[in-house]
Amino acid sequence: MLGNTYAQGITLLYKGGDWNDASSWIQLDAAVGDVPVQKVPIELDDVVFNKSLSGISSAYFYADQSIRGFTVGGSGTTGIRCRSMHISNTEVYFEQPGAAGDAGTINVYTSSGGFVLIDSGSNVVHGLFDLHGGNPAITDLVIVDSKYGKLFTHAMWSSIEVGSIAKARFVNSELQGWFFGGNGNGGEFYADNCSFMTPGFRMAENSTDTVLNCNIFIGANFVSMNFSVGLNAHFISSNVNITSAVLNFTTSGAQLNGNVTTSFQYGDPGIIIGQDPAHPLPNIINGNLTIAGDDGVNIQGELKVSGDLFYTNVPRGIPDTTNVYVNDQKIFRVGGIGIPCGQNFCPTNIEFFGNTNSNIYWPIGFPVDTLVINKSGCAKVTVTNSLYASGAAKILQGQLVLKPNDTIPYKFVCAGDLDIMEGGGIFLSKMNTVLPA
Repeated sequence: MLGNTYAQGITLLYKGGDWNDASSWIQLDAAVGDVPVQKVPIELDDVVFNKSLSGISSAYFYADQSIRGFTVGGSGTTGIRCRSMHISNTEVYFEQPGAAGDAGTINVYTSSGGFVLIDSGSNVVHGLFDLHGGNPAITDLVIVDSKYGKLFTHAMWSSIEVGSIAKARFVNSELQGWFFGGNGNGGEFYADNCSFMTPGFRMAENSTDTVLNCNIFIGANFVSMNFSVGLNAHFISSNVNITSAVLNFTTSGAQLNGNVTTSFQYGDPGIIIGQDPAHPLPNIINGNLTIAGDDGVNIQGELKVSGDLFYTNVPRGIPDTTNVYVNDQKIFRVGGIGIPCGQNFCPTNIEFFGNTNSNIYWPIGFPVDTLVINKSGCAKVTVTNSLYASGAAKILQGQLVLKPNDTIPYKFVCAGDLDIMEGGGIFLSKMNTVLPA
């Protein structure tokens, strides 16, 4: 019981056919002895798609030419509409007029009790959901044990946008689409044990978000993904894996608990880690960061990583470890101190945190402006090849492990101060081989 009173409607089961044909629907909640009503749904009626009840396995609907959309929970008295929609064990397509182009838009409002529930092995292949909210006690869109969307490069067939007072919930489902999340301010987003194939995943500013046990990845011939957590978002995550060819990644001070991987081989940076200069908050990955991309890595501001940092390609334009470039300038010219962002260079801090060991593998030499080691419990950060700090290096706690390598001229170069705090240390080994006791 929601505690709200709504105008009376009836529940209509879809029997097959056009939405605006009365014979396509039959009343489900008729009283004993009454003849079930057959009519076109209006804004007061709840509609049900259920293969088990109707025997209908799929449905195709085209929006009116003038409206080009569907309305759930709205107050309009024209167009394709209903109060709520429950899709169970059915394949559904919501289309715009015509055979090609984007799918139809489903606008969902909860102020009059509206919602959309997709469950029990359903598959909503086409349809752009625009969630508006209105009643905080109701979730606009729930997808459980089902599939949603079809990602396609040349038309937008699926997308879910969560408005500032709207709510979306996804559980045990596979979702594809051009975009998932909020573009504005606020909203609630919950996902558990789901996969998202998408080039756009964004938690809006000041939103409340929970993402658990999810894989977020690119596909369907898309190359890049934008993943971001907005400013002041209340973001909770666990066991999240993000995979893309090229990735634009920002967490705005929130912590992503999971792993990030890029795989592009030619002509682009593997990852661009962004930052709003007006709000210089760290981007935090509580897990591993694995990068491919032969045009380097663009890291703006502060990056924190708890796991391993691997760069799998040899960057172009870096001939050897004595000629390392940051933002197209040799590392010892950059200096890392006092260079304003207006000159296309923002000093970059990379911090390794947590209580587990980390490894840094950079195929030639790892360049960083300011390096911070902040490992608890005597955990270590081990560098495979060269380490270049154009600014300062700070070991707050834990150990920086420098293993010997006779093939490189310098193992560790720090152009600024090297600060080792109590509880921190640098471990220098003379040789790789371990002598017998």
